[in-house]
Amino acid sequence: MIASNYQIRITPTDVDVGTPGVSSLFYVNNNESGAIGPGERAALIAIYNATGGSDWTDDINWLAEPGTECDWYGVTCDASGLTVIKLLLDSNALRGHIPLDIGSLLNLEIFDIAANQVGGRIPPEVGGLSSLRVLTLRDNEVSGSIPSELGNLTNLQSLDLSQNRLSGSMPSELGGYSGLQYLRLYRNQLGGNVPPELTNLVTLFSLELFDNALWTDDLDLAAFLALFDPDWDQTQTIAPKDVAVTITSSTWVWIEWTPIDYIYGDGGYAVFPKPIPSAISIFHDGFESGDSDWWGIGNP
Repeated sequence: MIASNYQIRITPTDVDVGTPGVSSLFYVNNNESGAIGPGERAALIAIYNATGGSDWTDDINWLAEPGTECDWYGVTCDASGLTVIKLLLDSNALRGHIPLDIGSLLNLEIFDIAANQVGGRIPPEVGGLSSLRVLTLRDNEVSGSIPSELGNLTNLQSLDLSQNRLSGSMPSELGGYSGLQYLRLYRNQLGGNVPPELTNLVTLFSLELFDNALWTDDLDLAAFLALFDPDWDQTQTIAPKDVAVTITSSTWVWIEWTPIDYIYGDGGYAVFPKPIPSAISIFHDGFESGDSDWWGIGNP
Protein backbone atom coordinates (compact mmCIF):
# COMPACT_ATOMS: atom_id res chain seq x y z
CA MET A 1 0.00 0.00 0.00
CA ILE A 2 1.46 3.40 -0.96
CA ALA A 3 1.36 5.85 1.91
CA SER A 4 -0.63 9.00 1.31
CA ASN A 5 1.67 11.13 3.48
CA TYR A 6 5.33 11.18 4.37
CA GLN A 7 7.80 13.40 6.19
CA ILE A 8 11.10 14.85 4.98
CA ARG A 9 13.71 16.23 7.35
CA ILE A 10 15.70 19.06 5.73
CA THR A 11 18.83 20.42 7.45
CA PRO A 12 20.28 23.94 7.06
CA THR A 13 22.88 22.52 4.66
CA ASP A 14 20.03 21.72 2.27
CA VAL A 15 18.05 24.93 2.52
CA ASP A 16 18.27 28.17 4.45
CA VAL A 17 15.68 28.06 7.20
CA GLY A 18 16.99 31.15 9.04
CA THR A 19 18.33 29.36 12.13
CA PRO A 20 21.86 28.00 11.64
CA GLY A 21 22.54 24.57 13.08
CA VAL A 22 18.84 23.70 13.59
CA SER A 23 17.11 21.06 11.53
CA SER A 24 13.64 21.75 10.21
CA LEU A 25 10.78 19.26 9.72
CA PHE A 26 8.52 19.79 6.74
CA TYR A 27 5.23 17.89 6.20
CA VAL A 28 4.57 16.92 2.64
CA ASN A 29 1.28 15.54 1.32
CA ASN A 30 1.75 13.49 -1.83
CA ASN A 31 -2.01 13.26 -2.31
CA GLU A 32 -2.62 16.80 -3.49
CA SER A 33 -6.35 16.36 -4.04
CA GLY A 34 -7.00 15.07 -0.50
CA ALA A 35 -8.75 12.06 -2.06
CA ILE A 36 -8.56 8.44 -1.00
CA GLY A 37 -5.86 6.36 -2.64
CA PRO A 38 -6.36 4.73 -6.06
CA GLY A 39 -6.53 1.26 -4.52
CA GLU A 40 -9.46 2.17 -2.30
CA ARG A 41 -11.21 3.97 -5.15
CA ALA A 42 -10.80 0.87 -7.33
CA ALA A 43 -12.23 -1.31 -4.55
CA LEU A 44 -15.31 0.89 -4.21
CA ILE A 45 -15.88 0.80 -7.98
CA ALA A 46 -15.47 -2.99 -7.97
CA ILE A 47 -18.13 -3.29 -5.24
CA TYR A 48 -20.43 -1.02 -7.24
CA ASN A 49 -20.01 -3.07 -10.41
CA ALA A 50 -20.23 -6.48 -8.67
CA THR A 51 -23.49 -5.59 -6.91
CA GLY A 52 -25.39 -3.93 -9.77
CA GLY A 53 -24.71 -0.37 -8.68
CA SER A 54 -26.60 1.18 -11.57
CA ASP A 55 -29.77 -0.44 -10.19
CA TRP A 56 -29.25 0.50 -6.55
CA THR A 57 -32.02 2.40 -4.84
CA ASP A 58 -29.56 5.20 -4.13
CA ASP A 59 -26.17 5.64 -5.82
CA ILE A 60 -25.75 9.41 -5.42
CA ASN A 61 -22.32 10.63 -6.58
CA TRP A 62 -20.96 7.13 -7.21
CA LEU A 63 -18.31 6.89 -9.97
CA ALA A 64 -17.74 10.66 -9.94
CA GLU A 65 -14.22 12.01 -10.45
CA PRO A 66 -11.34 11.24 -8.05
CA GLY A 67 -11.56 13.28 -4.88
CA THR A 68 -15.34 12.85 -4.51
CA GLU A 69 -15.40 9.34 -3.02
CA CYS A 70 -16.13 10.55 0.51
CA ASP A 71 -19.36 12.07 -0.84
CA TRP A 72 -20.57 8.86 -2.46
CA TYR A 73 -23.77 7.49 -0.93
CA GLY A 74 -23.02 5.18 2.00
CA VAL A 75 -19.29 5.99 2.10
CA THR A 76 -17.72 7.60 5.16
CA CYS A 77 -14.07 8.64 5.29
CA ASP A 78 -11.86 9.55 8.21
CA ALA A 79 -11.44 13.18 9.27
CA SER A 80 -8.61 13.72 6.81
CA GLY A 81 -10.64 12.40 3.89
CA LEU A 82 -7.80 10.09 2.91
CA THR A 83 -9.27 6.63 3.68
CA VAL A 84 -12.66 4.88 3.82
CA ILE A 85 -13.75 3.79 7.31
CA LYS A 86 -17.45 2.97 6.78
CA LEU A 87 -19.48 1.47 3.95
CA LEU A 88 -23.21 1.41 4.76
CA LEU A 89 -25.32 0.09 1.88
CA ASP A 90 -28.08 -1.75 3.73
CA SER A 91 -31.56 -1.95 2.14
CA ASN A 92 -30.29 -0.51 -1.12
CA ALA A 93 -31.21 -3.16 -3.73
CA LEU A 94 -27.72 -4.63 -4.06
CA ARG A 95 -27.44 -7.83 -6.13
CA GLY A 96 -24.53 -9.93 -7.25
CA HIS A 97 -21.57 -10.74 -4.99
CA ILE A 98 -18.87 -9.24 -2.79
CA PRO A 99 -15.73 -8.84 -4.91
CA LEU A 100 -12.25 -9.83 -3.78
CA ASP A 101 -11.25 -6.17 -4.12
CA ILE A 102 -12.89 -5.43 -0.78
CA GLY A 103 -9.59 -6.50 0.74
CA SER A 104 -8.10 -3.19 -0.41
CA LEU A 105 -10.24 -1.18 2.04
CA LEU A 106 -7.64 -1.77 4.73
CA ASN A 107 -8.95 0.86 7.17
CA LEU A 108 -12.62 -0.13 6.92
CA GLU A 109 -14.27 -0.25 10.35
CA ILE A 110 -17.92 -0.90 9.46
CA PHE A 111 -19.28 -2.87 6.49
CA ASP A 112 -23.07 -3.20 6.37
CA ILE A 113 -24.99 -4.55 3.36
CA ALA A 114 -27.96 -5.99 5.26
CA ALA A 115 -31.35 -6.55 3.62
CA ASN A 116 -30.23 -6.85 0.02
CA GLN A 117 -29.93 -9.74 -2.45
CA VAL A 118 -26.19 -10.27 -2.46
CA GLY A 119 -25.16 -13.86 -3.15
CA GLY A 120 -21.94 -15.75 -3.70
CA ARG A 121 -19.38 -16.55 -1.05
CA ILE A 122 -17.76 -14.41 1.63
CA PRO A 123 -14.31 -13.61 0.22
CA PRO A 124 -11.47 -14.72 2.51
CA GLU A 125 -9.99 -11.27 1.83
CA VAL A 126 -12.51 -9.87 4.31
CA GLY A 127 -10.36 -11.49 7.00
CA GLY A 128 -7.57 -9.07 6.14
CA LEU A 129 -9.57 -6.00 7.15
CA SER A 130 -7.90 -5.76 10.54
CA SER A 131 -9.67 -2.52 11.54
CA LEU A 132 -13.16 -3.97 11.04
CA ARG A 133 -15.40 -3.59 14.09
CA VAL A 134 -18.81 -4.36 12.55
CA LEU A 135 -19.52 -6.86 9.76
CA THR A 136 -23.19 -7.14 8.81
CA LEU A 137 -24.35 -9.31 5.90
CA ARG A 138 -27.77 -10.10 7.39
CA ASP A 139 -30.74 -10.99 5.16
CA ASN A 140 -29.02 -11.69 1.85
CA GLU A 141 -28.37 -14.80 -0.25
CA VAL A 142 -24.75 -15.41 0.70
CA SER A 143 -23.81 -19.09 0.37
CA GLY A 144 -20.87 -21.41 0.97
CA SER A 145 -19.00 -21.82 4.22
CA ILE A 146 -17.92 -19.22 6.75
CA PRO A 147 -14.25 -18.57 5.96
CA SER A 148 -11.90 -19.29 8.85
CA GLU A 149 -10.06 -16.08 7.92
CA LEU A 150 -12.79 -14.11 9.68
CA GLY A 151 -11.07 -15.16 12.88
CA ASN A 152 -8.29 -12.72 12.00
CA LEU A 153 -10.60 -9.77 12.65
CA THR A 154 -9.28 -9.18 16.15
CA ASN A 155 -11.11 -5.85 16.58
CA LEU A 156 -14.51 -7.24 15.67
CA GLN A 157 -17.36 -6.33 18.01
CA SER A 158 -20.36 -7.45 15.94
CA LEU A 159 -20.64 -10.28 13.41
CA ASP A 160 -24.07 -10.72 11.81
CA LEU A 161 -24.33 -13.32 9.02
CA SER A 162 -27.91 -14.30 9.79
CA GLN A 163 -30.67 -15.08 7.28
CA ASN A 164 -28.44 -16.25 4.46
CA ARG A 165 -27.65 -19.62 2.83
CA LEU A 166 -24.41 -20.37 4.61
CA SER A 167 -23.61 -24.05 5.00
CA GLY A 168 -20.95 -26.29 6.47
CA SER A 169 -19.71 -26.12 10.03
CA MET A 170 -18.93 -23.18 12.26
CA PRO A 171 -15.17 -22.55 12.16
CA SER A 172 -13.46 -22.79 15.54
CA GLU A 173 -11.79 -19.45 14.80
CA LEU A 174 -15.07 -17.74 15.68
CA GLY A 175 -14.18 -18.40 19.30
CA GLY A 176 -11.00 -16.35 19.16
CA TYR A 177 -12.43 -12.84 19.44
CA SER A 178 -11.46 -10.90 22.54
CA GLY A 179 -14.10 -8.16 22.30
CA LEU A 180 -16.99 -9.64 20.33
CA GLN A 181 -20.38 -8.55 21.68
CA TYR A 182 -22.83 -9.79 19.05
CA LEU A 183 -22.68 -13.06 17.11
CA ARG A 184 -25.71 -13.76 14.93
CA LEU A 185 -25.77 -16.77 12.59
CA TYR A 186 -29.43 -17.72 12.76
CA ARG A 187 -31.52 -18.95 9.80
CA ASN A 188 -28.77 -20.44 7.71
CA GLN A 189 -27.93 -24.03 6.75
CA LEU A 190 -25.04 -24.49 9.16
CA GLY A 191 -24.59 -27.96 10.58
CA GLY A 192 -22.45 -30.16 12.76
CA ASN A 193 -20.87 -29.63 16.13
CA VAL A 194 -20.84 -26.15 17.66
CA PRO A 195 -17.15 -25.40 18.32
CA PRO A 196 -16.35 -25.46 22.06
CA GLU A 197 -14.10 -22.42 21.52
CA LEU A 198 -17.24 -20.27 21.69
CA THR A 199 -17.00 -20.44 25.47
CA ASN A 200 -13.99 -18.12 25.16
CA LEU A 201 -16.27 -15.28 24.03
CA VAL A 202 -16.57 -13.76 27.48
CA THR A 203 -17.66 -10.32 26.21
CA LEU A 204 -20.77 -11.57 24.36
CA PHE A 205 -24.09 -9.82 24.92
CA SER A 206 -26.02 -11.70 22.23
CA LEU A 207 -25.58 -15.12 20.58
CA GLU A 208 -28.22 -16.30 18.10
CA LEU A 209 -27.87 -19.68 16.39
CA PHE A 210 -31.48 -20.76 15.93
CA ASP A 211 -32.84 -22.34 12.74
CA ASN A 212 -29.74 -24.24 11.66
CA ALA A 213 -28.67 -27.88 12.05
CA LEU A 214 -26.21 -27.47 14.91
CA TRP A 215 -25.68 -29.61 17.99
CA THR A 216 -23.26 -30.34 20.83
CA ASP A 217 -22.58 -33.07 23.38
CA ASP A 218 -20.29 -30.78 25.37
CA LEU A 219 -22.11 -30.02 28.62
CA ASP A 220 -20.07 -26.92 29.39
CA LEU A 221 -20.72 -25.53 25.91
CA ALA A 222 -24.41 -26.41 26.14
CA ALA A 223 -24.66 -24.50 29.41
CA PHE A 224 -22.88 -21.52 27.85
CA LEU A 225 -25.22 -21.48 24.85
CA ALA A 226 -28.25 -21.78 27.12
CA LEU A 227 -27.29 -18.51 28.80
CA PHE A 228 -28.27 -16.73 25.59
CA ASP A 229 -31.11 -18.99 24.40
CA PRO A 230 -32.28 -21.86 26.64
CA ASP A 231 -34.13 -23.49 23.73
CA TRP A 232 -31.47 -23.02 21.03
CA ASP A 233 -31.06 -26.78 20.52
CA GLN A 234 -34.79 -27.29 20.03
CA THR A 235 -34.80 -24.99 17.01
CA GLN A 236 -32.19 -27.01 15.11
CA THR A 237 -33.19 -29.25 12.20
CA ILE A 238 -31.00 -32.30 12.73
CA ALA A 239 -31.31 -35.82 11.39
CA PRO A 240 -33.64 -38.15 13.32
CA LYS A 241 -32.16 -41.02 15.34
CA ASP A 242 -32.78 -44.76 15.22
CA VAL A 243 -34.06 -44.79 11.67
CA ALA A 244 -35.39 -48.24 10.80
CA VAL A 245 -36.73 -49.46 7.47
CA THR A 246 -38.96 -52.54 7.24
CA ILE A 247 -39.79 -54.08 3.85
CA THR A 248 -43.35 -55.33 4.06
CA SER A 249 -43.86 -56.36 0.43
CA SER A 250 -42.40 -55.89 -3.02
CA THR A 251 -44.08 -52.50 -3.22
CA TRP A 252 -44.14 -51.24 0.38
CA VAL A 253 -41.68 -50.24 3.07
CA TRP A 254 -42.23 -48.71 6.50
CA ILE A 255 -39.84 -46.13 7.90
CA GLU A 256 -39.74 -45.42 11.63
CA TRP A 257 -37.51 -43.24 13.82
CA THR A 258 -37.20 -41.69 17.24
CA PRO A 259 -38.34 -38.08 16.88
CA ILE A 260 -36.46 -35.15 18.32
CA ASP A 261 -38.10 -32.42 20.33
CA TYR A 262 -38.87 -29.40 18.17
CA ILE A 263 -40.75 -26.44 19.57
CA TYR A 264 -40.15 -23.77 16.95
CA GLY A 265 -43.02 -23.50 14.48
CA ASP A 266 -45.00 -26.57 13.43
CA GLY A 267 -42.02 -28.91 13.16
CA GLY A 268 -42.00 -32.19 11.30
CA TYR A 269 -39.96 -34.28 8.87
CA ALA A 270 -40.21 -34.84 5.15
CA VAL A 271 -39.00 -38.09 3.62
CA PHE A 272 -37.72 -38.07 0.05
CA PRO A 273 -37.18 -41.56 -1.39
CA LYS A 274 -34.53 -42.20 -4.01
CA PRO A 275 -36.20 -42.49 -7.43
CA ILE A 276 -36.86 -46.02 -8.66
CA PRO A 277 -38.02 -47.19 -12.11
CA SER A 278 -41.67 -47.59 -11.17
CA ALA A 279 -43.88 -44.72 -10.05
CA ILE A 280 -44.09 -44.26 -6.30
CA SER A 281 -46.15 -42.23 -3.91
CA ILE A 282 -45.62 -41.29 -0.29
CA PHE A 283 -48.33 -41.78 2.30
CA HIS A 284 -48.37 -40.04 5.62
CA ASP A 285 -50.04 -41.79 8.53
CA GLY A 286 -50.98 -39.84 11.64
CA PHE A 287 -47.91 -37.64 12.08
CA GLU A 288 -47.80 -35.96 15.45
CA SER A 289 -44.64 -34.39 16.83
CA GLY A 290 -43.57 -36.44 19.84
CA ASP A 291 -45.14 -39.71 18.72
CA SER A 292 -43.53 -42.60 16.88
CA ASP A 293 -43.70 -41.48 13.27
CA TRP A 294 -43.74 -43.39 10.03
CA TRP A 295 -44.24 -42.95 6.35
CA GLY A 296 -45.34 -45.59 3.87
CA ILE A 297 -43.83 -45.69 0.39
CA GLY A 298 -45.42 -47.72 -2.36
CA ASN A 299 -47.10 -47.82 -5.77
CA PRO A 300 -50.30 -45.84 -6.07
